[in-house]
Amino acid sequence: MKNKKGITLISLVITVIVLAILASIATYSGVSVIKSSKFTSFTTELKIMQTQVNSIYQEDANGEYGEQIQEGEIKKQAQKVFEELARDEETGIQSANEFENYRYWSKDYIKNNLKIEGVEQDFFVNLSKRTIVSYNGLNYEGKTYYMLSQLPDGLYNVEYEGPNDGKPTFDVNTENIGTNKWKITISNIQYDGYINKWQVNYRHESKTYVNTTEDMSFVVNEKGVYYISIENEGIKSEEKITIALNQDVKITTDSDGKLPANTQIKGTSTYINFDIGDTSKYTITTEPALPLEVTENGKYSFDINITDKDGKTTLLKHDVVVDSYVTEPAYWIDFAGTSHIELNNIDQNDLLQDGFTIATKVNINREQQATKMYMGLWGNHYGNEGINIQFVEDTPIFSDGDGLDYTNYYDKWTDIVITYNATSQEIKRYINGEEKYRLNWEYRPYEGFNIGTSFLVEGYDRQMIGKMTCLKIWDKELTAEQVANIDLFKEEIDIRKDDVYANINLKSEEEINKIGTFVGTGHAFKE
Repeated sequence: MKNKKGITLISLVITVIVLAILASIATYSGVSVIKSSKFTSFTTELKIMQTQVNSIYQEDANGEYGEQIQEGEIKKQAQKVFEELARDEETGIQSANEFENYRYWSKDYIKNNLKIEGVEQDFFVNLSKRTIVSYNGLNYEGKTYYMLSQLPDGLYNVEYEGPNDGKPTFDVNTENIGTNKWKITISNIQYDGYINKWQVNYRHESKTYVNTTEDMSFVVNEKGVYYISIENEGIKSEEKITIALNQDVKITTDSDGKLPANTQIKGTSTYINFDIGDTSKYTITTEPALPLEVTENGKYSFDINITDKDGKTTLLKHDVVVDSYVTEPAYWIDFAGTSHIELNNIDQNDLLQDGFTIATKVNINREQQATKMYMGLWGNHYGNEGINIQFVEDTPIFSDGDGLDYTNYYDKWTDIVITYNATSQEIKRYINGEEKYRLNWEYRPYEGFNIGTSFLVEGYDRQMIGKMTCLKIWDKELTAEQVANIDLFKEEIDIRKDDVYANINLKSEEEINKIGTFVGTGHAFKE
């Protein structure tokens, strides 16, 4: 009996131990199953969102969905998440600041506004790149996941109903990310079936060998056309072509390389132009066509169509941001109608002997001009003698009765040029590079020359109210083509070079003292 009781006690102890082990195993398995279930649910939501974002992009690529990421908890979380993603090469996120290109989609917004069911988390979304980032992410086996590209075994390729020929298709985007660095991204893979991992093949136009990678986003460092395909164990897509363009586009003017637009008289314009590759190997066209004339700062979008000798074609989008278009001169003098400048070193006899050209840029206020019986811009005269240009009180015309309507030029920077041919005694007036008026008139020299007034007789007030930025004088008549290409802000013009008689930049009293004397007060220099 004692032996039997001993055996029973030992059996009981062993049984308890086994049950404890089994309980612990069950508990561990349960926890593991729960974790795995959460991860599966997490990845399923990422796939659902990726599919929906792809669909939205196809219908409205430029739409603005969700909320901008502004100050507050959402921004703090975005900074935290993108800082982590920037440290993970698999994500393709280069900088923590990339969150600025994303918008916040809450789960309520996704359900109520986009009518997407089965999503229980918030996201950061870049629709233009079709990229989604989980707001909170999920920690699984020691790693926090936020994006499809981070998932193991290539589970980031969403299942799609693909084309009829059974070949996979994809989208490719090329982005300039630095000097001689471009990021090529493969996205929106469509295939009738599920494949865990795609291999990307890419080749530069100048190379015979093919590079391969399993990363859906990779960096190249050579400008030009690339051939891209994807494959997996014999399943291979058609090749697509893309082009790596330098983002530092050339903002040019004319063949002489003058300054950006609006720093010269109309006729020399500003254009966008950029190198689009070897046109001997490819047919490359842009819409709008290059070079593109621009008249203001902003973003200009181009469609680039590329066709190679085998007939492969692609359509790329390329944006150029212009921020160097000049709408205001760098400096000017603001005359208040109480001062002018006597140019002591200019003799009207020199100008009238062989003819002259006088060019200036002014901004005249209509209401202020109307307060003066005569408002003189420059010159000096008495009666019919001497060189001058002035406005008549409360009219849109110049004082010599030419009938030129100046209404459209008030309150904006305007180029005014007068030319005189001493032989034919023909006067021409140009506004913004275009000839507006001509007259046969014999100039006779008078005393001195001035800026900011036209008449120096005691008791008469013909001083200027308005802005002037420069004055350039040639002791010859310039042709219409030369007038159209005058660069009024080019400071390095040498006196007596190209028959330049005077090159006066009105940016400081120190500069003015080199060529003349101020009379009166009230003027101000502006930058």
